[in-house]
Amino acid sequence: MNRDTEARQELRRAPRIRIWDALTDANPVLAKELLVTLRTPAYVRSMVGATLLLGTAVVWAGLGRGSLEYKGRELFGIYFTGLALVLGIVGGALGSTVIVQEREGGTLEALNFSSLSPRRIVFGKFAAIALAEGAIAVCTLPLLVLVLGVGVVSLGETYVAMSIALMCGALTASVGIAVSAHTANTRRSLLVSLLCSCVVGIGVTSWLAAGSELSWCSGPFGVARVYFEAPHNDAYFALLCIIPAYAVTTILWLGHASATTGLMDRSRDRGSPIKRWAVGTLGMGLVAFVICTRASAAHSREEVAVVAMIVTSSIAAALLFVFAGEPASPTRWMQAHPSSRLSGLLYPRCLAPSVLFTVLASGVALVSVSLLADSRRLEFYALWTVAGLSTLGGLIGSVAARKGVTRARALGAIALFLPPLIVGLLRDSLKPTWVDAFCPLWLSDGGGQSNEPLMLGSLLAWTVAAVASLGIMKRTIDAEARRTSGE
Repeated sequence: MNRDTEARQELRRAPRIRIWDALTDANPVLAKELLVTLRTPAYVRSMVGATLLLGTAVVWAGLGRGSLEYKGRELFGIYFTGLALVLGIVGGALGSTVIVQEREGGTLEALNFSSLSPRRIVFGKFAAIALAEGAIAVCTLPLLVLVLGVGVVSLGETYVAMSIALMCGALTASVGIAVSAHTANTRRSLLVSLLCSCVVGIGVTSWLAAGSELSWCSGPFGVARVYFEAPHNDAYFALLCIIPAYAVTTILWLGHASATTGLMDRSRDRGSPIKRWAVGTLGMGLVAFVICTRASAAHSREEVAVVAMIVTSSIAAALLFVFAGEPASPTRWMQAHPSSRLSGLLYPRCLAPSVLFTVLASGVALVSVSLLADSRRLEFYALWTVAGLSTLGGLIGSVAARKGVTRARALGAIALFLPPLIVGLLRDSLKPTWVDAFCPLWLSDGGGQSNEPLMLGSLLAWTVAAVASLGIMKRTIDAEARRTSGE
């Protein structure tokens, strides 16, 4: 081979080498994770097993009787349902091991001391799993060609269905990585990841069923056909564009923020990624709520508002338990790296400011939803929920500063479920009593004013309890900070 031929071959290989080098040099974790994944026997078996299982299901369904269009739709649904299940399981399984195994092997500390930031480490691991799932999808493409050979499914529907299946794998991978970053045992991480992946699968299935109602279609992935057949009205954009975009963004962002927090040192501001996610998801949630209320009928807007308030309250309660692990006073790293005024206002550090941040952020979202719904009953429920969250946050903060995170979360869980439990066991179903003051969310005005004194009394009592709880938290944290500094 002469020099000119060798030079031409080097020039042909150069672009591919530059692309791969740029990809791996920018994030060496990606190259390492890809190499480890490709050498994992379980991953190789999953590629072969997924192809065989899907092939068997598609061929078995193709041998049945029926019209050409019916058979094509059936094969389309079987292929993409199986692919989504496989990608979801593989994403959750691979994601649940990428960090916890390095922690068990002792290599995570070396990775944290490298020049890579926790965000880049998490991104590299997620990208490696996403590429592995893409390889599984590529291995099943011959089956897709067989399905498309029937000729009743358009390429647009195929593109939408493939995007949904890949997104299922990406969501479960994000959840798995987040669980892996906060778990010390591989088996526990795998079990929790698969359980959370089931929750994600239930949510995706519910959305597929709701989206299919916009137009006549058949099969579990009939929503892919709805994108091209349903009228482009407010319901179309809300259910097929806004809600899935909001859900996917929220879950992926939460997985990245949670995994980043798990890789950060305890002396650093570990709550900042979660706080950025909370501000972003609450803000996007308000925008999505406005669009959904415009798409819904007048009589169902209050139902949409109730769902939004339940989701917001659940996020706020979960954040209180998460922020219980915040330090009571600034650490040395925080003192050496002070935040800007705007960042300190939006994403405050330490235990007490984090509790107040959660109460204020969720309070603004709850009150905004109730005002947009234009419902007096929901306005009361929003204020009552803010008072209840403030009381719970003060309790968790006080116990966390004095007795530790574990005991604070345990007592917080008891306090969270105690009022509904008391009302459920002692309340009178025929008429409201003083027991309903513990949790008046069960009451409904029914167009009358008979429950208004009880509801106002409950709101006043819980407001006093919230102020007292936050005040005790502030005094407890200040005393603990003085004691720590004195030692």
